[in-house]
Amino acid sequence: MFQITKQYIVISLVFSSWAFASPVTDAIKELRSALPKNATITDHIPDPFFSRFGSKHNIIPAAMVFPANADQVVTALTICHKHEVPVAVRSGEGHSYIGQSNVNDGIVLSLQRLRDFSVDDEGDYIAKLGGGLDLLEAYTLMALHKPPLGFAGGFSPSTGIGGYFSGGGHGMMGPKYGIGADRLVAADVVVYDKTQKAFKVVKATPTNEYADLLFAIRGGMGGNYGVVVNFYYKAFVAGTVLFSSGGTNNYDVDNYVGHMKDYVDFMQAATTPKEFSAALILGYSSRQALSYFFSLCLCYPRDCSDCVKVTADFRKRTGLTNSSVILPEREKMSFIKAQWTSMRCGSAYPPKGISLVSSI
Repeated sequence: MFQITKQYIVISLVFSSWAFASPVTDAIKELRSALPKNATITDHIPDPFFSRFGSKHNIIPAAMVFPANADQVVTALTICHKHEVPVAVRSGEGHSYIGQSNVNDGIVLSLQRLRDFSVDDEGDYIAKLGGGLDLLEAYTLMALHKPPLGFAGGFSPSTGIGGYFSGGGHGMMGPKYGIGADRLVAADVVVYDKTQKAFKVVKATPTNEYADLLFAIRGGMGGNYGVVVNFYYKAFVAGTVLFSSGGTNNYDVDNYVGHMKDYVDFMQAATTPKEFSAALILGYSSRQALSYFFSLCLCYPRDCSDCVKVTADFRKRTGLTNSSVILPEREKMSFIKAQWTSMRCGSAYPPKGISLVSSI
C-alpha cells in the first residue's frame, strides 16, 4: 500500500507540474535567466496611476520587467514574442486614459530605468531624453543645463514622457512653443523587423526611412508602434516668468460653464499674447477652491509689466479673482520654479537653486 501511495504521489506531482506550465511562466523563467537580477518581478507589481486599469478591476500582470538599456528591451521583447505573451509598455506611473500601460496575465515593460540625458549644443539645443524619465525629471535636468533650457509640457509630475509625447504632448506654454510633438525631432525605437524576424533599434527622423514611424509616435496614441528608448527634443532657452493663480468657491454648474466660456474666449482671442498660458481646473478637490486657475507668462527679458497687465485682464475676464489657496497669487520666478509650482511641488523647490537637487 505504501509503495502504491508513493507512486501515486509522484505521478500526481508530475502531472500537476505539467498542468500548470504555461507560455507566461516559461517566458518569466527565461526573462529571469537572460536579464540581470531584480530586472523581473512577479510580486508587488505597482498598479498604474489610473487604478481603474489595475488589480481592483482584475487586471493583474504576471510580471514586470525593468530593462536598463536598449539591448535589454530587445531581449525582453524577443522572449515575449517567442512565447507569444502579451506586453504592455509603461514609461511612467501609468497615466494612460485607455489602459495601455497594463495588461492582464502578461508582461509589463517598465522603462523607468531608461534615464539617459544629454544636450547637443551644436546649433539648436537638442535634448536626448531617456524613455523612462517623467515630466518633473525632464524639466529639472534641462534647467540644470547652462544656459537653463525649457520643456513646454504638462503639470502632472509623474507622467512619463513616453505617454506624454504619444498623446501629442499638450501642456503649458503651448501658444508659444507648440505641443510636445511639434518639438520632437527624432527617436530611438525598438521595432520588429519582419524581414530579419528579429527586434532591433532604429533611429527615426523626419527625413530617413523611418519617417513614418516618427510621425506615428508623435501623437499616435491609438496603438503601439515600438518601444521608444530615447526621445530627441528641441529645447529652448528658459527665462523668467510671472506665475499667477486665482479661484472661486462658488460651486455651481452654471458658474463653471461661464468660467470655461470666458477662459476659452480669452485664450483664443487674437489680442492675447502667445507668451501667456493658463490652465483652468474645475471641481478638483473639496480641500481647495472648487475652481481655480494658474498661469505662466514669459517676461522679456526680466520686465514683467506686460505680463502683469495680461494676467490682471485674464482674472477680470474670467471672474476668478479669489485666492486659489494652494498656489502663489502672483510671483516672478524662474521657468523651472514655475513648473515645480504648477505641479504643486513649489514647497519642495530647493531654496538655493536646483543644483542642490540630488542626482535623479
